Amino acid sequence: MQRRMFAAWGAFVCRRKWWVLSLSGLLLLGAVGSLLRGGTLTTGSIEGIEADRAQALVEKALALPGDTSFTLVFHAADFTVGDPRFAAAVKSALAPVAAEPAVASVANPFEMAPLLAKRLVSSDGHRILALVSLKGDLLTAARAYPGLRAKVHAAPLDVVATGRVAFLHDLDVTLEHDLLLAEVISLPLALLVLLAVFGSLVAAALPIAVGGLSVLCGIGGVLLLSHVTDMAQYTVNITSLIGLGVAIDYSLFMVSRFRDELASGVSVDEAVVHAVETAGRSVAFSGLAVMVGLSGLLFYWGSYLATMGLAGALVVALAVLFALSFLPAVLSVLGRRIDAGR
Repeated sequence: MQRRMFAAWGAFVCRRKWWVLSLSGLLLLGAVGSLLRGGTLTTGSIEGIEADRAQALVEKALALPGDTSFTLVFHAADFTVGDPRFAAAVKSALAPVAAEPAVASVANPFEMAPLLAKRLVSSDGHRILALVSLKGDLLTAARAYPGLRAKVHAAPLDVVATGRVAFLHDLDVTLEHDLLLAEVISLPLALLVLLAVFGSLVAAALPIAVGGLSVLCGIGGVLLLSHVTDMAQYTVNITSLIGLGVAIDYSLFMVSRFRDELASGVSVDEAVVHAVETAGRSVAFSGLAVMVGLSGLLFYWGSYLATMGLAGALVVALAVLFALSFLPAVLSVLGRRIDAGR
């Protein structure tokens, strides 16, 4: 029964291959549109744990939003806070920030009572702290931070930012850079491995194409979901990691079986049908098992683990979809040219 069902699906894709390729192209355009529109990825918080409750108590007691503030450290190597240049540079640097609507308050030792100001000045007098409190929750503060940080120019002083908002911004930038670096390295290496396996440039390129399509659509889906629910920054990394791996794996099964069927002397469409009937069935049930496993993370709702499970299951579903639709359609079009570029 299952074999007949998958064989019927393979025959349908062969008959409607141009429709299937067109729909795949529309999905790709939709993913590109989602990427261009962007989304709001959160920092991966965990709600309801003791640390979360403790942070709320601290903020209530101090009347300061700890998670929605950042600290600027101003430093002068050649003079101390007693020099008028220090105060002038700090006030000039903080004035554009204080005027922003997203800022609730700005505190620095040059505008505070002496007893409080001493706590914000280093013992050697070469450094001071300035506290910038932002309006709204952590997500709102994280959105506003990059623009505010760019407005701080403190010459001749050096200035660095610290605090949770600043740390999370730098972490997001680092993760984005590392993700791009990983893709730049992993895709050529995967192509080399597939060339060694298939001995054909066209056959080796197909799994890479399916992997890239799955990852792009997966990331596009994550960004769309970020408009209706909190999606952690790490979901993009999970989508890329899992999506590329399973898509290449599933495509390798399909292409290998297709080439074996062609070598046995059957027609191109028969080879596609047999590949979907056999390898395609394995791909479908393997993907279903992986999705069920990743969906177990949904039980951790309120944690960024849940969104990682959601993103992982989504990209696996896309990998299975493209391996059973886009790839057979391409194989039907290529036919025996699958061995081109030996």
